[in-house]
Amino acid sequence: MERWGPLPGGGAAADPRPRRPLVSLPGVLTQMARQRSDERPRGRGKTLPEKQLSPSEWRLMQACWKLGRTTIRDILLEIADRPPAMSYTTVHMLLTRIVEKGYIALEQDRGNNYYAPAVDRATIVRLAAEDFVDNILAGEAENLAILNEVLAERKPAKPRARKAN
Repeated sequence: MERWGPLPGGGAAADPRPRRPLVSLPGVLTQMARQRSDERPRGRGKTLPEKQLSPSEWRLMQACWKLGRTTIRDILLEIADRPPAMSYTTVHMLLTRIVEKGYIALEQDRGNNYYAPAVDRATIVRLAAEDFVDNILAGEAENLAILNEVLAERKPAKPRARKAN
């Protein structure tokens, strides 16, 4: 049985004009998602996540990249020295969002949740930088000059000395 949408122009049922069939919304959304995923950059054989991370989510991503496969408690210990403080439930909620966005993979093992980065750090940082330059700075020379000034004011991190074996 075909479903029919409203008459063109909102006419009455007695209108002799043909009515158009409704389009299956899930089908259209699936097709749009396929088209968009074909346009997005790929990394590690996967399509990179499309949604942006909030500053708090970036903070947790940094911890996950540093720790590798980890738990919420380990992440809490990693971020404890930097304000603002986060509770266990806040970190859990943020990790759930990041998993839904596709940046972190969730693995459940014997009732424990383990989180691991699902995307390469360098790739995501590069995409975020490109997005910043394109959307915030709008590629304008004056804005790029301001960015260069800010970067010049910051001191580069000192490289860590390697331990002798």
